[in-house]
Amino acid sequence: LTITRALVGFGVGGLAVPFNILAELLQPSARGTFLMSIELFWTLGSIYTAAMAWSLLSSSPYGWRGLAVVCAAPVFLSILAGVWMPESPRWLLLQHRNDEAKAVLLRMAEMNGTRHKLPDDFTLFEGGETEKGEFNVKALFSTPYLRRTTLLLWVVWISFGLGYYGVILLITRVFQHTENDDNGSKECSFEYSDIFVSTLSELLGIAWAVFTIDRYGRRPTQGFFYALAGVACIVLGAPSSHGARVFFAFIARAGMMAGSCGTWVATPELYPTFVRSSGHSIANSIARVGAFMSPYLVESSLAVLFVGLVLGIVDGFAAIGAFLLPETLGKSLDDAGADPPPTVVRAVYGHPVAHGEDRHCPQVRGGSMASSERSSSLAYAAALESERGHDPEQ
Repeated sequence: LTITRALVGFGVGGLAVPFNILAELLQPSARGTFLMSIELFWTLGSIYTAAMAWSLLSSSPYGWRGLAVVCAAPVFLSILAGVWMPESPRWLLLQHRNDEAKAVLLRMAEMNGTRHKLPDDFTLFEGGETEKGEFNVKALFSTPYLRRTTLLLWVVWISFGLGYYGVILLITRVFQHTENDDNGSKECSFEYSDIFVSTLSELLGIAWAVFTIDRYGRRPTQGFFYALAGVACIVLGAPSSHGARVFFAFIARAGMMAGSCGTWVATPELYPTFVRSSGHSIANSIARVGAFMSPYLVESSLAVLFVGLVLGIVDGFAAIGAFLLPETLGKSLDDAGADPPPTVVRAVYGHPVAHGEDRHCPQVRGGSMASSERSSSLAYAAALESERGHDPEQ
C-alpha cells in the first residue's frame, strides 16, 4: 500500500501541467472563469467518491477495496486525454523547437476553423538563450520577484493543503459515531448522508469563485474565502446542534474550495513560462505536505474544538499570504515577473495586422514589431480568436 500510494503521488504531481497549458492558451479576459469550469470536474470527482463510499462502505461486502477500485477507474480517462493534449508552444520555443511550436498553433487554428485568419508566412522566435536549459529549483529564487512570489505561494499552498484536507477529515470526525457491540468491541460508523451533503458544497464554492475571480480579482477571491472557511472551521469544532454542524461544514468546505480554486488560477499567472509548470508542480507538492500533516492533527486525541481552532488559524495564514501576492487579474502571462517583463514568445508577421495601430494588435513594419508589449500573445490570439474580431482581448 505504501508503494502504490507513492506511485499515486507521481500522478498527483503532474496535475498542474495540463492546467497550465490550458492557462497559456487562454486570453486574460476569459482565463479566470474558464479555468474555474475545469475545477468543476475536481468537485464531480469528490462527489463521485463520496457517493461510492456511501454505497460501498455502508452495506457492500467489498468494503474499502471495492472503493479503491471504483475510485481508480476514472483515472484511466486521463491516459486517453493525454493522447490529444498539445505541448505548450511557449515551452517549445524556450527549448528552441520553433517548428514544433508553430505546428501546434497551426493545428489549434485548424481545429477552431480560424486557419484562414493566420498569415501564410509567420515566424516564432524565443526571447533569449538564458531561458533555455534544464529546470533548477534555484530558478524559483533567481530574482527578487520570484523569491517573494515563491515563498508566499508556498505559504498559501501548504496552508490550503492542510486546511482543505483537514476540513474534510474534520467533517468526517464530526459526523462519526463509535459504539460498543455485544462482544465489547468498538464499531465505527459514519453519517454518509451528511458527508455527501458537505461534498456537494464544493459546487457552491466553485460558483462563488466563478462570480468573483474576474470581477474582484485573484487576491480577494483567495483571501476572503480562506478567511470564511477558517471562521466556519472554528465554529464547526465548537459544540452545537446537528443542523448547525451540517451548515458550518457546508460553509467550511465551500469556502476552502472557492479559495483553493483562486490559488490554482493565480499560480500559473504569477510565474513566467520557463518556471511555470515546475513552480506550480512544486507548490502542489508543498500542498501535499500539508495534506500529509492533516490526519495527524484531525485524527489525534486532541479535542474537536482545538482541531477546529488550529484549522481556522491555518486558513488565516492562507488568507494573509494570498492578499500579499501580486494581483494578476486581466494581465497577460507575459507580464509575470515584470520589471521588466521577460519576452518569452513573439510572433513576427510579414505584413501589417488588420487593425493598424490598435494598441491590442502591435503594428508590423519591415518585419519588426512597432510595439512588443503584447507581441507574445499575438500568435495565440490569431489561432484562438472567435467571430468577435481580431482584438486579442476578445
